[in-house]
Amino acid sequence: MRVRIQARGTRYDYPDVVLTCEDMADDARDASSPCFIVEVLSQSTQVVDRGQKLSEYTALPSLQGYLMVDTATRAARLYTRQGEGWGEQYVEEAGVLRLPCVDVELTLDDVYEGTSLQPPHTPQPASDPTAPKHGLRPWIASAFVPHIRYFQIGR
Repeated sequence: MRVRIQARGTRYDYPDVVLTCEDMADDARDASSPCFIVEVLSQSTQVVDRGQKLSEYTALPSLQGYLMVDTATRAARLYTRQGEGWGEQYVEEAGVLRLPCVDVELTLDDVYEGTSLQPPHTPQPASDPTAPKHGLRPWIASAFVPHIRYFQIGR
């Protein structure tokens, strides 16, 4: 699902996760009014995700939250709309984030479940080449689906 960005002309970004409550056709490819966006940071994308995309996403009137999840360390940064501005919450190693738009609590243990970035006290699972690179898929299905009309996991 791509997100329409109206900054200096129309262009599209492809976030890792897009949540929207707008009415959409089953075959829709664009979200113009997302309420929540997640980007999974990597070495090749983190500069754009933390800079240009942060600026563009927080300019979307419909957006209530933007979550960036690190893949090098157990850390996440959540931006939430607070009136006319934005609040920022950063958690690492352990912590809880309250996600706007769906009003769900998410722990870093939930995010990193099934990855090599387990809490220090948790035994590391045997390496599985078929395992997902990040733990986003499990909590999206269980936490978001009952609360929203449409979601899509990118890439």
